[in-house]
Parts: sequence; structure tokens; C-alpha cells
Amino acid sequence: MSEAGDEDRELYVEFDNSNEVFLPGQLISGRVKFQTEKKYKARAVNIKFEGKAHTTWDEYESRRYTGSDGETHHSRERIPYYSTVIFADFQKMLWSCTNDDNIMPAGNYIWPFSFEVPPYCPPSFEGEYGYIRYSVKAEVDRPWRFDDTKRRCVTVSPWLDLNQIPGTLQALHDEDSENVGCCCFKKGFIEIKVDIPKTGFVSGEIIPIHVHVLNRGTVPVNMATVKVYQNSKYTAVRRGDTIKYTGISSNLQVYGSSERKEARNKVVEAEQKLDIQPGNQQSLDLQVQLPSIVPSISQHSPTISVDYTVQVEIDTDATFNSSSKCELGLLIGTVPIRQYLPPVIYPENPAAPLMPPQPISSPGQPVPSAPPLYEDSFYGPDGTKVDADQNSGPFAPKYPVYSGLPIYNPSAPPME
Repeated sequence: MSEAGDEDRELYVEFDNSNEVFLPGQLISGRVKFQTEKKYKARAVNIKFEGKAHTTWDEYESRRYTGSDGETHHSRERIPYYSTVIFADFQKMLWSCTNDDNIMPAGNYIWPFSFEVPPYCPPSFEGEYGYIRYSVKAEVDRPWRFDDTKRRCVTVSPWLDLNQIPGTLQALHDEDSENVGCCCFKKGFIEIKVDIPKTGFVSGEIIPIHVHVLNRGTVPVNMATVKVYQNSKYTAVRRGDTIKYTGISSNLQVYGSSERKEARNKVVEAEQKLDIQPGNQQSLDLQVQLPSIVPSISQHSPTISVDYTVQVEIDTDATFNSSSKCELGLLIGTVPIRQYLPPVIYPENPAAPLMPPQPISSPGQPVPSAPPLYEDSFYGPDGTKVDADQNSGPFAPKYPVYSGLPIYNPSAPPME
């Protein structure tokens, strides 16, 4: 009997959890399926669970040297910067050949597997200069041949409970006064004050923004724009470094000759036309709803961090330097603030998945769905171009999105 060719065999990885989202401390379980219509040369079948943060980019440095002609020359040298932080690296053997010929008989094979996600894993994230990525890889080890492999990326999404974090109920305030116009053509001051009733929000929630505009200038105010930005920061080491993360940040030494990159991506935007004539003022309320986005990343991630800001900009008819703007920082979590409920009770088993609380709306409003739906990242599979071909198909991490959450009102009385 001849050996199986590419068209005669198939390798699959399936998960028991169909949405392929896992919590730190939870088991990733499933099965590897292998089908071969003919005998197959193979030593073993292995399964690997890997989680890592990886950042990478190039810097360029000028270099001066003396050539063979005795003249001084200049060149640009490409310097790679990258870092890899290993959060999980586990491997198990599912099958091994028992004969000296390393022959796997034709047939259908199913091997179950399970791995525990370490408790200190940060959320999955795909960014411009790097990623935090988790994957399960099945591999058929073949002697003197290319191995057969199938890699499936999964989402790790830790609970970031806004009720357990100090300051998430703190109201935000900022103000700005800008003398619009240019040089000798100044048009006077535009003053704005911006208020947001709290700091912490979750995907699917509406952010209420109160804006007060005072036009002390000589040109009309014509537009208010609010934008939410995702700000990501990346650290990489000159000529590279790899470390294994154990949950203790003090053990990390990745900053010896490091550089940082930053990226800013718009999440959502809303506009409102205005007509505030000189000498007048107006108050307005704007709203934006957060799509599926990664929660703020500041813990257990030494090389990648993510935070969010709200920018409110007031524009005028001035030709140059025509606007005044304020910017306020947000904290994005995965468990919403319970305006009307007692504290959540966590299970004794830390490996058990935590059920998010069921926020209760004020009278007359619908109760939001719980648990939340997990939706693909707002940025889709194009969140990064770094190692984008690692998965067996297009991949976008999934994040919890709540529907029907009431707009936060700090003055609303608790429900009995």
C-alpha cells in the first residue's frame, strides 16, 4: 500500500467551548481529529498550547566608515527591535508509534486534550506593533518529512470587574479655553467644559458626555465632535529578547536597551452641528456606544499596554487654529458597574468561569442580557499585520459585549 498524500489526509482541532473564549484558570479542552485513507509515515502526534506577547519593528541608524579607497562613507543600518514574553508553553503527546517503521495505519483518529490557562494571562490583543496571542497547535511528527500542523488561535479574556477597582465611579471633568485664529487674526476665546459621570465602562455601554460651550470670540461655533481612542504602547529590545513570565513583574529584565512605540486608533465618533453665536453659550449632551474592544491592559503585560481616552472638540468658523478640545481618560473593563445590585459573590473554585453580574435597570428600562455576548473585535482580523499568517484562517479576538445597559445616572436611587 502506498503512503498517504496531501489529498488523502486531514488534520483538525476542535474545542468543547464553541465560542473559543477562555478565562485565566479555565480549562481549554477539545480534541484533535486526524483522518488518513492510506498508511501514513509518522512518529508521534503532539498538541501544544502557547500564549505570548510579541512586539517587533525596525529602527535605522546612520553609520560612518572608511572604505577601501580611504574615503569616509555613510550608510543606514537596520536594527531589529523585538521582544517575546511567554505566558504559556505546554505540550502533550497524544499518540506515538509502537513499531520501528513509524507507520500509522489508515483510519480515523480522535485524541482528547486539555490545558489549564495560567491565572496571570492578559487578554488577547492584536495591535500595530505587536500582539498578545494564544493558540493551540496540533502537530504530526514525521521522520525525514515536513510535519503536518494545524494551529487554532483562541481568545483569553480575563474578568476585569469594574466593581473591584478603585476609582471607576469617579466622575471625569476637563475644561479648555482656546484663543482661536492665527497670529494677528485672533478671533477670541472659546471655552468648553466637559463632564462624564464615571470613569469605568464596558463594551456595549453608552458613554454620556455633557458639554458646556461659552463663545467669547467673534466667530460662530459650528460643530461638536466626540471621539474615543484606543492608545496602545509597545516595548521592544534592541536585537531582541525572550523571557518567560511567571506572574512576578520584578523578575522581568526587558528594558536594558529598549525602545517604545505608540499607536492611536479611533474606536467610535459622533458629531453634532451647532450654531452658537458670539457672546452666547450652550449646553449639550452627546453619547457614544462602545463596540467590542479589548479591556484596558496594564497588569501582567510588561511589553504591551492599552488605555482609552475620550476627546471632545468644539470647532468654529475660524480658518486657522479653529477649535478647542478636551481629553479624558477611561477605564474599560469586562464586568459593568452594578448601580443597583450588591457585590458579586465569586465561586470558591478559581478555575471555574465567573458569571458576570446581571445589572438591573431603572424602572421602565429593559434588563440587559447576561452573560454578555462575545463578539469579534471591532477592528476585525486586520488588527495587526504582525505574524498574521499564524492561524489556520483569519482571526479576530472576541470580547464581552453587554446589551441593554442603562445609561449611568449617579443620582438614580437604588432599587429595593
